[in-house]
Amino acid sequence: MKKRAMNSMKGCFIRSVVFVVVWLLAAVTARADLVIVEPQTADVTPSGFAVIWKVADSAFPQTGVAATPRIAVFSDMAATVEITSELEVTPIPLYGGDPGAIDEYHRETGIEDLRDLAQDMGIMKIGVHGCLPQTTYYYRIFSDNGADTVQWPESGVASVTTTQENAFVIDSKQVLVTLVDDSGTLAPQGWLVTASTSDAIYPISSYVGDGCGANQAFLNLSNLFDADEDNWTPTGVKIVTLQVRSSDAEPVQRGLSLFYAGDFHISAVTPVEINMDASGDTDPPGVQADPPGGLYNAAQSVTLASDETAYIFYTTDGSNPTTDSNLYTDPIQVDTTTTLKVFAVDLSGNQSAVETILYTIVYNRPPFEPSAPEPADGATGVSIETMLRWQGGDPDPTDTVAYDVSLGTSDVNMSDVCSDQATGSCAPGTLDFGTTYSWQVVAKDDHSGQTAGPVWHFTTFAYDGDEDGDGLINEEELSYGTDPHAWDTDKDGFSDFEEVGIGSDPLDRTSIPPYPPGFGDLDGDQDIDGADLAMLVSAFGSGAGDEHYLAVADFNADGVSDQVDLEMFSRVFGYAFYPEYDPAADFDGDGDVDGADLSRLVAAFGSVEAVPESGYDVDVDLNKDGRVDRWDLALFSTGYGCLAP
Repeated sequence: MKKRAMNSMKGCFIRSVVFVVVWLLAAVTARADLVIVEPQTADVTPSGFAVIWKVADSAFPQTGVAATPRIAVFSDMAATVEITSELEVTPIPLYGGDPGAIDEYHRETGIEDLRDLAQDMGIMKIGVHGCLPQTTYYYRIFSDNGADTVQWPESGVASVTTTQENAFVIDSKQVLVTLVDDSGTLAPQGWLVTASTSDAIYPISSYVGDGCGANQAFLNLSNLFDADEDNWTPTGVKIVTLQVRSSDAEPVQRGLSLFYAGDFHISAVTPVEINMDASGDTDPPGVQADPPGGLYNAAQSVTLASDETAYIFYTTDGSNPTTDSNLYTDPIQVDTTTTLKVFAVDLSGNQSAVETILYTIVYNRPPFEPSAPEPADGATGVSIETMLRWQGGDPDPTDTVAYDVSLGTSDVNMSDVCSDQATGSCAPGTLDFGTTYSWQVVAKDDHSGQTAGPVWHFTTFAYDGDEDGDGLINEEELSYGTDPHAWDTDKDGFSDFEEVGIGSDPLDRTSIPPYPPGFGDLDGDQDIDGADLAMLVSAFGSGAGDEHYLAVADFNADGVSDQVDLEMFSRVFGYAFYPEYDPAADFDGDGDVDGADLSRLVAAFGSVEAVPESGYDVDVDLNKDGRVDRWDLALFSTGYGCLAP
């Protein structure tokens, strides 16, 4: 019995040991392997620092698990001299507590509750104080959950160097971050928010709910230190990166633009809202300039605007702007040709590309001085129906020019005859015969610029004078509508006087006298003079077949040179032919009425318009009667050999 009892007890003991071993193995198997996620040194000051991290299950590194933070601080890199006990170490340091607490007890209770929340979510922070300025410290951090302990770094130590003494911050800013989500059920108390910049050596951190609302975190940016280990004292716009560390997700990051004026400012609180369900603003702002770049003839006041709330920076010296460049606040005065470069930074820190805008300022130049007058300055024998002409213009190609013309009988006795003329011509109306006139043109542009030309002079012809020597006095020329300065107004080879006397139209080239060109010029010297009269007299009274008969003196071709021929001759006696360059006879348009043009007329000679196959050429049909004949040859001969003026 005793042996059986002993065996029974031995069996129970073995079964108990097996059970304990199995239980321990199961416990070990089920126990989580802790890991430290995203460790970071923060809140470094001359007298202390903090380390923040998240402790998680290695199988779920983004999900925090409850743990207790610890730190070991050493004075040497080999970690042989631990000085943790010489310093003030605070796990989960909190400073503000519940702002709604009515007494010290409730305030302390709120701090403990918030500390418990952070530890339960595995959002770790440990503060170390009592340090010396500009001193390097070495540390390891630990987290344990009662069953497991994890350290970082796994080997060796991390280091941090405290900053030098605090400096006075003239432009202090504080940020109040409010966390929301689309459902409105967010419970972020105990989460950790950090703020960092590109030129601050360490971030600063704050727990959500510490000294502010349950979904808010308060950050004093005066606690940032720059690379010189002085308090961060920026100017211009700086981008602050905010990061939210929660218990069960990747950190959420947002940008924040803050403007520092660089002079003394009382601490200002900048509110920021972060929607944890939204991806955040990643679109750069756009910038528009009014007026746009281009060519202008006056100074411009340029207004810059963004399509969202943003800071706009610019330069006018051609360099690329930065956040330290000119901040746009008022319209930019552009007085000379300027390259304006601009870019914008929105409140989320998104930056637009640099845009280059060129303003070319060419101040208004006055119009050119009017020149090249017609009639020419000092001209005489000018028609009383003359048209005043001149040349002008403006050196600014976009300007519009108009002209005012004044005219009178003396330099001090002129009155307006044309106003706001768009072209360089003016019809002053019928002038007086034999009168000297003064006239002046004033050019005006559409930017109030103006230039007065010199005073010019001309004298009109006398009413009884004969400027062209065709036998019609000037007054008669005007009454018939012919040109007082042209012997043959219609250029048909017959003088105006001759056509008026015979009854053909001196203004119609196709209306010609019933006798050929050159009529009366018996010796062909282009002058109807006494020599021609002598030839006519020598043949007077003779008939065809007589010794003295001249066919060229028988103008009516009746076979006898008689009184009728003498009367016809008397109409043109005393006049000379004045051949002029006639572009109508310059068939090839080379400025010379020459053999080439004559060859073209000869090729078509005898052709008629009604018979196309005859080789009719409308250009050489100078009198436009539908045939190329001796009349066209006669008309051509009056200009043969002449050159273009």
